[in-house]
Amino acid sequence: RAGPGGYAAVAVPMGLVMMAAAVGLESVVNYQEDMTRYGGALAEPYPEAVLDYPAWPPIVGGMALGLAQVPVRVVSGDGLGTATSFSILVSTLSGNTLSPGKSLLHSKKNWWQPAFVVLVFVGAMFCDTLGPSLQGASSEGVPVKEGFPPMQMALGAFLAIAGARVAGGCTCGHGVSGTSELSLESFLGAAAIFGGAIATKCIMVFT
Repeated sequence: RAGPGGYAAVAVPMGLVMMAAAVGLESVVNYQEDMTRYGGALAEPYPEAVLDYPAWPPIVGGMALGLAQVPVRVVSGDGLGTATSFSILVSTLSGNTLSPGKSLLHSKKNWWQPAFVVLVFVGAMFCDTLGPSLQGASSEGVPVKEGFPPMQMALGAFLAIAGARVAGGCTCGHGVSGTSELSLESFLGAAAIFGGAIATKCIMVFT
């Protein structure tokens, strides 16, 4: 493993390049105009205060997600991630038979990720009360909160969980925490995640 100096020598330039790329992409693709396709509050003029936006700028959201690693690492000693919570649930329900060592009763260290998953939902619900409602899309738009058919969402959830377990991490575990640790497998995992999502969207649109 490289020492702190070696890590900084790679991480700092890489971070600056990624920030420049993000700023460049946002200058080319205006996210507010891109979101108008969904109608409702997303198609209306945005207020002056950023916290009142119906959708945060991608750069602000990315920075918030990145900084969220700090308290998680301080409290748990681990990075962001939710994929292991599925193994913890299975282990707990099976009495530590399946995925041994992951049960909530086996170690206090196994509690933090399920708690993180619950707090993600709580935080999302809280944030939803702060900003304007995303309901009431126009006739041209797609109501954001209607989502997809239940069976399609259930299938997507199953594939996401299965993929996260096979890959040894999810979009947070690989895409945020793993890449910040300069893990090669996380960079490959994140590329596969986004590549698969793009390919799936293309199939849905063009078939």
